[in-house]
Formats: sequence, C-alpha cells, structure tokens
Amino acid sequence: MAYDAQISRSNPACIVILVDQSESMEDGIKGDASKRKCDGVAEVVNRFLHSLVIRCTIGKGEVYPYYYISVIGYGAQVGPAFVGKFHGVESVCISDLALAARIDTKSVQRAEGVETIRTKVWFDPIAGGRTPMCQAFQLAQRVAEKFVKQYPDCFPPMVMNVT
Repeated sequence: MAYDAQISRSNPACIVILVDQSESMEDGIKGDASKRKCDGVAEVVNRFLHSLVIRCTIGKGEVYPYYYISVIGYGAQVGPAFVGKFHGVESVCISDLALAARIDTKSVQRAEGVETIRTKVWFDPIAGGRTPMCQAFQLAQRVAEKFVKQYPDCFPPMVMNVT
C-alpha cells in the first residue's frame, strides 16, 4: 500500500529534532579540535531550520505554515531547546519560527579581505551532563502523538537525532 499524504498549509508535517547536549559534545571535532562538537551540531540545526524557512517562503516573502518544528535537547536536561522568543516552547510553526531568529555576525578572513557573515540562530550550542537519549525519544514520541491527534491525515512525523 502506497502512502500519499501531501504536506500543505491545511495538512502540515511535524519535524522533531533531537540534539545531543551531553558533556561529550564539549570535545573537539576530529580534524578540527578548535571547534567543539556542540558548535558543529548547532550550526547544522540552524542551517537546517534556515533551509526549511526558505523552502516554505513563497512569493514576496510569505512563509507558509507547512511544518511544525520541535527541537529537543538532551544532556543535563531534556526538553525544548529553542532560544529567544520560543525558549521552552515544545513545537513551533515554521512561519512563526521564521520571524523569531536571532541574527549573529562574525568576521571571516578571506583571501580578498575580511568578510562579515550573518547567520540566523534558533538554537545555541550547549554541552553538559549525561546522555539521556531514551528520555528524549520518549518526549519526541509524545510530541508526534499530539501532532497526529491534531492532524490525523498528516505526512508521518519525522524524527532526527543529531549527535
């Protein structure tokens, strides 16, 4: 039997991103010890969220509500991991999330000189505590179940674990 649910404004999809924030994420990345694992993970999550915002942007900048996003951190604590306006919020519509990004800037040395790069941030790097992955997956299950109750014909919820 084929699955044919479409993602639309009236039938959005749920994406749950689990993020390892345990003490081991303080370690350097293999090949570049100057960059911590938690920095790399935060960069991946923020870029992914930014790409979703772009994919949902139609016409003159309107962001359509195609996705509900949850970012769940697990380490010293297990729970919602957005920063800023949605700190502590379990699930956020992508159109609302698009308007809530913090803009960070950093200078990067290039061959032709220094370039200032602006990045959108919804999630910050954190490292500490143990690795309560099972608790994180249990919370992800609860988030997905809540979403499916609200949108019973939705595209199956997607869960990603970034570590």
